[in-house]
Amino acid sequence: MAMLECVGKLYRWDPLTKQATDPHAISAFQPFIIGRNRKTCQYVFDDACVSNQHLRIYTVIYDLENPLDIAPLVYAQDTSTNGTFWNGQHIDRRNGGAVLLSDGDILRLSSNSFLEFRSEYQSSRSLNSTQQKEIKELATEYLITDRILGEGGFGHVRMAVNLNTTSQVACKIVNLRAVKEIASGRQDNHGTNLLELQKREVVILQKLCHPNIIGVEKVFVMESSLYIFEDLITAGDLFTFVESNGGSITDFETASVIQQILIAVDYLHDNNIVHRDLKPENILMTSHGAKRRVVLADFGCAHIVSSGTKRMSTVVGTWDYTAPEVYKVIETGYTKSVDLWSVGCVAVVLLIGTPPFPFSAPGNVEYIESGDLNEVLMNTRWSEASKMAQNFVLSLLVLDERKRLTAKQALEHSWFMNEQYQSKLKQCYEEAIRDWRPGNGIAPSKSENCLHSVHKAPDNAPRTALKSTLQLPKNQVIASLSEKRTVIEAGRKINSVKEGSSNRPQNMYERAIRDKICVTQSSTSSPNTRSSSSPQA
Repeated sequence: MAMLECVGKLYRWDPLTKQATDPHAISAFQPFIIGRNRKTCQYVFDDACVSNQHLRIYTVIYDLENPLDIAPLVYAQDTSTNGTFWNGQHIDRRNGGAVLLSDGDILRLSSNSFLEFRSEYQSSRSLNSTQQKEIKELATEYLITDRILGEGGFGHVRMAVNLNTTSQVACKIVNLRAVKEIASGRQDNHGTNLLELQKREVVILQKLCHPNIIGVEKVFVMESSLYIFEDLITAGDLFTFVESNGGSITDFETASVIQQILIAVDYLHDNNIVHRDLKPENILMTSHGAKRRVVLADFGCAHIVSSGTKRMSTVVGTWDYTAPEVYKVIETGYTKSVDLWSVGCVAVVLLIGTPPFPFSAPGNVEYIESGDLNEVLMNTRWSEASKMAQNFVLSLLVLDERKRLTAKQALEHSWFMNEQYQSKLKQCYEEAIRDWRPGNGIAPSKSENCLHSVHKAPDNAPRTALKSTLQLPKNQVIASLSEKRTVIEAGRKINSVKEGSSNRPQNMYERAIRDKICVTQSSTSSPNTRSSSSPQA
């Protein structure tokens, strides 16, 4: 790990001469604070317009065992009074107030103080000629950079910039040709499911708008690839969060994280959506501080349960977090309660540092099907967990799905509602969503199956060719890039419960979200952009 000790350097930068001087190395595992205070800052500026602690630099490494597969993600978090500018753009305080740094980025702390970032590591992935052409076509609205954020079997994720808002977003690029080639080569249902899963993720994401669920700005279906532009969540996943806290977190912090996960799951289930792949890697954090917002991501395995269909029958998910009934689909199928089993597994990871069934492997599911929790109960850290936390876990890791808590029941558990935690958890949640605004997702449309996206056909291809790309519903909205202003944008409204259930009593967290939306929609003023010229106290 010594090779990663330095992930980049910051230089004082002169905007007149373009010269960079006074380099300071950034460690992947040490705090790096920039400001006026000589006792607390690693990089000190003698500038009255710079705050005592102006910027916090931190690093996210998703895979510590293979740290160079994806270059370390170095972020700059604005903690100042007057604000900070990234490449000339004011850093937005929403989503933690952090920006992802790329080689050559310029940070302006004040009119007299600038920094240049130079990265030690860079990762890149090649694009085929069609993708290169498609990215150019999208360049009127989004600048897709070479910065790689992650990758999977059918594509990868890059950092992009929304040219209308100048905000950073994540662009998930799915190679549809690769998916279809594999699907066509399979003789079983799995091949067909591969293509269906890619289509389903888009259809589901366009329905969702919630502070604890990844928000989507736009979806572009192109000739060779699918481009999903979504929130860039700046503090990594749940594993990164635990590692940043020395490998363990307190009982209260665990309760706070699990509660936000449950709020998201409750919203999904109210809207007849089952995630089916809840695990630490798919749970993101907006910051590592007390005001962190927990965000569910990766809906590739998610499923919409129609009102007439109560059970599902496809084996999906990740072994260590998948409910035992999923492996018995031929016999009985399963329900949305599989998400609650997964939440229980995630809670165990936070409490003891390992999944409850760590020895499970594909083709060897007897261990999970037995519900054997001896490994958990014998763990020394389990005995350190509160009795309420233990009871919560045992109420979810129940083999009989009919006896497993629902999301609503879980939110009413004494772990969250006890006298010591209840008010503190409520305050933490309100602070976590304070900077969130509707717009982190596409508002539900009048037509349940309508995909509001921007599409651009190949130059020589007929318009109808687009419809066969993902075989989307016939009543989808298709618009060319020249018609993009007619596309329904994210965040015009939000439904926190499914249509027709508006009379259901709202818990205090749903009310907090509702009240925030009402305030946002009634306000016509723009966010306050602070000047960088006022002296600091």
